[in-house]
Amino acid sequence: MNVENIQDTLFRKFQVSLVPFVGSNHKLSGNVVNDYSLNIFGGYSMGTNKAEFGGLFNVNRSNVEFAQFAGLFNTVGGTTRGVQMAGLGNMTRRKVSAAQFAGLYNANLGQVKGPQFAGLFNANGDASTGAQFAGLFNVQHGDYTGSQFGGLFNVSTKKMEGAQFAGLINVANSMRGVQMGFINYADSLHGVPIGFLSFVNKGGYHKFEVSADELFYINTAMRTGVRNFYNIIAAGMKPETFNGSYATGPNPSQENVWSFGYGFGTAPKLTKWLYLNFDLTANQVNKGSFTESINLLNKLYVGFDFQVVKKFSITTGITLNGYLYDPFYADNPQLFTDYTPNIFAEHTFDDGTELQLWWGAKFGLRFF
Repeated sequence: MNVENIQDTLFRKFQVSLVPFVGSNHKLSGNVVNDYSLNIFGGYSMGTNKAEFGGLFNVNRSNVEFAQFAGLFNTVGGTTRGVQMAGLGNMTRRKVSAAQFAGLYNANLGQVKGPQFAGLFNANGDASTGAQFAGLFNVQHGDYTGSQFGGLFNVSTKKMEGAQFAGLINVANSMRGVQMGFINYADSLHGVPIGFLSFVNKGGYHKFEVSADELFYINTAMRTGVRNFYNIIAAGMKPETFNGSYATGPNPSQENVWSFGYGFGTAPKLTKWLYLNFDLTANQVNKGSFTESINLLNKLYVGFDFQVVKKFSITTGITLNGYLYDPFYADNPQLFTDYTPNIFAEHTFDDGTELQLWWGAKFGLRFF
């Protein structure tokens, strides 16, 4: 009632309160701007000009400068400048030009300029600059210039210029910079996404490939990301009928030799229709359902990508192959059947696994 009936703003050098309205400013607390404020449990005021301390909480109707500390939370209805620290959370309705530290969250409806540190999350509702550090996630609704560091995920819903680092997922609308996370998504990206799987909706690199090499005649691969750095998810098949020379039992059995793997690469542009390819992949080779032993066929591919038309290209090049396997495993797939490459180097490691090296080649068709 006092706040509604009294229009004037009062100023005090210092105030102390036990709880809201039980202190030196009494029922006028909501109309007073204090230079210094000490709230034993919690306090309520018009604003703070220099510093405020609350055992549990601080609530300010208007602006706060330059420092605010609370055991639980700070709530500011206007703007915050300086430093804001709380055991649980900080929330400002309008502009923040401060460093925010919270055990759980920083949640601001307006613009933020400065770093934010939170045990759980940071969330801003307007265009902001600075850096966000959170144990779980950061959410930026307006444009953002800066970096986001989230233990699980980061989200930027409008334009962002800077970097996103997440333990799990990064999501951006219009991104200029770097994304680094297990999974990265951007509607548009001018920069590089680095992770296990990245997808850029507009202007990204999306290629489905069907290829053949000297050992596997049917290979498929999906490339996704950007041309500067993309992820590769691959699978291959080599149908075989195992005859008596290397099958066990009185009757030969028919089993497929197949592979699945992962890799990454880059495709620098040479001309309007020609690109280079540098790919590095690792594929587990299996017989039947799955081979429970190390059988890694690793490939370094260097080749050319000829863009025939907009969504169709032809690729061909050479591969450096490194086959890492356990020679003592009884049920290894038979890798060299129709063709035996010229193995130019072999090495046996201390754990008994063996590495064989040879040169190969690949030819493939790419779509999209």
